[in-house]
Amino acid sequence: MDYPFFPAIAPPSLSPSGPQEDVFQDNRISSPVDGGYMVSRPRYTRNVMGKNFTWVAMTNADYALFKAFALANYANIFIWIDQDTGQPVNMQFVSPPKAAKTLLGYWHVEISIVEA
Repeated sequence: MDYPFFPAIAPPSLSPSGPQEDVFQDNRISSPVDGGYMVSRPRYTRNVMGKNFTWVAMTNADYALFKAFALANYANIFIWIDQDTGQPVNMQFVSPPKAAKTLLGYWHVEISIVEA
């Protein structure tokens, strides 16, 4: 199946006000047992990674592309190009994107995505 690509817009911010964060899913099931021990096992057969991204000053033009993409593909899998490796990765949104107009012509946008 062919998935849509995330729009080719300016990359997320790399600054103290807008870090890129890795999201580690809780992949553990644990239960206390007699004797004060804890038994645990993996919840899933694979570890799924996610990321939080922030655009501190996304232009109106980029925001229009992003908004159209998010509205059309919020519930779907899409292809994200990993900025560290340049490799395509199937991703999906974890929660609705957040966007706020900060200055005339610029938007503060936050997304949380996870491997599909």
